[in-house]
Amino acid sequence: MKHDWIVRPKGVEAKVEEWVNARSNLVKVEYTTQYTGHRVLAITISKPGQLEKKRKMLAVVPHAHEPAGTAAIMNYINKLLTGYGLNGEKAEIDTEKILSNTLLTFIPIGNPDGRDRSPEEYWDGTRYTNEEFWRIMHGSSSKPGFNDGKFWLTHPYFDIRAEAIEIPGIVYEQISKYEYAEGNRWKKTKMYDLIENLMTKYRYDQFLNLHQGMENWTEWDTWLEYPTQSWIPRSAIDYCKLWEEAVLSEFEKVGGKPNRNTGHYENFIFGPDPENPNERRKWLIDWIPMKYGSAELTVEVQNNNQNTPWQEQIILSEAAIKASVDFLLKKGHLNS
Repeated sequence: MKHDWIVRPKGVEAKVEEWVNARSNLVKVEYTTQYTGHRVLAITISKPGQLEKKRKMLAVVPHAHEPAGTAAIMNYINKLLTGYGLNGEKAEIDTEKILSNTLLTFIPIGNPDGRDRSPEEYWDGTRYTNEEFWRIMHGSSSKPGFNDGKFWLTHPYFDIRAEAIEIPGIVYEQISKYEYAEGNRWKKTKMYDLIENLMTKYRYDQFLNLHQGMENWTEWDTWLEYPTQSWIPRSAIDYCKLWEEAVLSEFEKVGGKPNRNTGHYENFIFGPDPENPNERRKWLIDWIPMKYGSAELTVEVQNNNQNTPWQEQIILSEAAIKASVDFLLKKGHLNS
């Protein structure tokens, strides 16, 4: 594996320790510990200064089967702290301006338990079919109906005994001897706890949710979405619209093919599933930025598809981070 693709928990922790030892004046590490003993790290980067004047962003990689965001975060932080990417290339970002004017927090692996259980460090469509990949993500069970592809969508939390789980999917965090949960939709996960605590402490302007998906897509390799329900503050919606365009433009600048038919959660979050009208989908992670007055943008970069090899996945994921930080510097505070 290339040395600029750091996605395993041990590799992330080792690099973070190196940064702390070298630049302790710029790096602060907070964490919470999963039932399995894995630490969910939050790395905050900023020069000392008046906190209330800093423009703030929290970037998170919630899912274990979506590693490109982790690799991108690690590379971007290295650029901020050393002026160089992990591959030795000189960084083309204004590190002094960023460090002086922003407070950036990164959670590179929201579920290190799941990432440790992953059989691969990246997914590029050459070694697993999507059906095989989804089975690794979802897990396997002898219970009828489990392996129809719908289990992950309907089970934010489960007990392996009740569901006859043989192998828990890597998307889930183990929260007790028999219980597992998906961090985007269950408050008892350690990632959820950590994000809530960070939001309370820092009140971020931006919440950047880094994901991967669209494994079957052929025309596009990136997609964005943000909440637009009527009860979302108009200022957050307007901010996200401009933020979205900044990221889409950066995708195109680095050679990406974004789907500009952006998803806006309008009929998704807290709304009925058209195929299952009696089921209401609830992504609890979205309550956090809404509760604390932050703008939220979800980034999707293609996963497990030969059209988007791992080298392009990290470029696209880092483009989203770079564009978000540049926009934060340009636009400023959410309500300014």
